[in-house]
Amino acid sequence: MQTKNKVLLCLPKWRGRNHGFFLGIAALATSLQKAGIETAVYDDDLASYAANKEHCNHDNLLEQFIIEYKPTIIGLHINTPNYEEALSLARKIRKLTDIPIVAGGPHATVAARIILARHKEINFALKGEADYTLPILAKQIFLNKQLNIPNLVQRKNGYIVESQTIAPIQMSMLDFPNRNSFLHPPLKILSKWASIHYQNNFYSTIRSFDGRKATNIYASRGCIRSCPFCFPGNFWMDHTQNTPVRRIRSVKNLMDEIAMLRDLGYGAIYFDETAFPFDQNTWLLEFADKIKELDMYWGGAAIFHQVHKAPLKYLAKCGLRYLYFGLETPIGKLQKKINKELSAETAREFIDFCFDIGIQCDVSIFFGIPGETDTTISKTIEWINTNLRYGNAFFSIAAIWPGTRWAEIEGLGPECWEPDYDKNTAPGNVVWYDHKLTSIGQFFSNSLGTYHPAFMTPERALKIKESIIKSGFRARF
Repeated sequence: MQTKNKVLLCLPKWRGRNHGFFLGIAALATSLQKAGIETAVYDDDLASYAANKEHCNHDNLLEQFIIEYKPTIIGLHINTPNYEEALSLARKIRKLTDIPIVAGGPHATVAARIILARHKEINFALKGEADYTLPILAKQIFLNKQLNIPNLVQRKNGYIVESQTIAPIQMSMLDFPNRNSFLHPPLKILSKWASIHYQNNFYSTIRSFDGRKATNIYASRGCIRSCPFCFPGNFWMDHTQNTPVRRIRSVKNLMDEIAMLRDLGYGAIYFDETAFPFDQNTWLLEFADKIKELDMYWGGAAIFHQVHKAPLKYLAKCGLRYLYFGLETPIGKLQKKINKELSAETAREFIDFCFDIGIQCDVSIFFGIPGETDTTISKTIEWINTNLRYGNAFFSIAAIWPGTRWAEIEGLGPECWEPDYDKNTAPGNVVWYDHKLTSIGQFFSNSLGTYHPAFMTPERALKIKESIIKSGFRARF
């Protein structure tokens, strides 16, 4: 009989670019350990990398990990782009052990009932944040108690039932994400390659960090916007009040973690969150004063109208080196389709201003927004060639993801993302992309994962790709 409660948090393989530390998983590790539960992380991306380096069998590493670690419960993170990989990983785990598997993450939040109805390998699902609920679930399963946990979805007496919903956790209740759970997994072969693997990430490509060792962090959780193509506003919603929320860490708490990262040899940090709280003026200036003392470079995602020119020169002196904006389109009528409103001229002036004071700016550009025409495509390509002089753009397809407003409008429920779903019977006026379309996935950054629907055909996407390349524009990604 197992005498020690041990949780194994599993991350499926990600088809796209490596994303560094998954801070949500690292935060879960902290919450579990704080509750007295031993915790380890198995990252299938790292296992694949290590197996390639060591010329060994990838699947054998998973088996060896489970045999040596002997977990009592497995947490499986599921995001829509890696859903097929997550299901594959669940099946492999089930062949090795009969211990409970609990699904969590964005896709599990919106598709919990579908997952439990169709995939018997998975025993439970936890919706939303699990920092509070997963430790309770792990303890109750270990002690063989009746499960009485908020946000839990389970099979019971032949039915799939959900427990009551609770509000998102307060930031003051969370300790620092446990990066060591990624850097030092108990399997030696994974620990050997972890530090090298996790430096192969997006924020290490930021030129304005000047080659400093970089890592990610978050100052806030949540999103108060309601973009029709994006799910975070729903994931972080307070469903007890039916309102989106964003919670911000205290400056002291944040700076304590940054000081710790500096002592570990990091010289730059990327705020890996929906949007850094540039709209919190008092908080922002206090933060800037403190981080200046540590000589750390920093940057992150931002919302255009929340960042003002007036404090930017001072923020640059305090180490701000990078901003990433979701412009999506410079075309006004298309912006209205996605609940955004920013003139192309204002965007250009702001980007130029940032570069002039030493702040690198990248922007995301969507293609395939409803209402797009050959003329708007040509104007967009002309705009990026004129105004994004350093190749500073991410290109994405206006894809539809479960739980978003676009999915709701098109009548696409989470069952449509099941691997065996007949796409020919799908409602809505959409086209399904397959992950095997590598020529698209390697150019449009959000098409690197599993299949997804969009408003334009793959043929049109390839034509846009060719037009951008022929125009001479070279994205830095």
